[in-house]
Amino acid sequence: MIDESLPPLPVQKDATNWRKAKLEGRKITLTVAEVDTLTSSISTMQQAFLQLFAAVTGAGGDGEDKRKAFAKESFASMHQSNAIMIEFLNSMIDRADKDELDGK
Repeated sequence: MIDESLPPLPVQKDATNWRKAKLEGRKITLTVAEVDTLTSSISTMQQAFLQLFAAVTGAGGDGEDKRKAFAKESFASMHQSNAIMIEFLNSMIDRADKDELDGK
């Protein structure tokens, strides 16, 4: 890991019922908060890629220290986005395990 100060990623739950629901073509209703979680994670990942681009190309400024800072920020953003997505997927797995999906 590039930054040992970051917390460990959440553990993904067993997705057996989620995969089964996917194969069955089950539908699910998302709340506005859940959609916001998804868009926030995607936005965070896009920002991380921009930071990584700046670090690799030097577009963020000259100097090795500046590049390292961009790379570290990028890694932290990607880490955060991964954590958000794992937590979101875990919540969907919980809904599938409880048979709280909407049908076909």
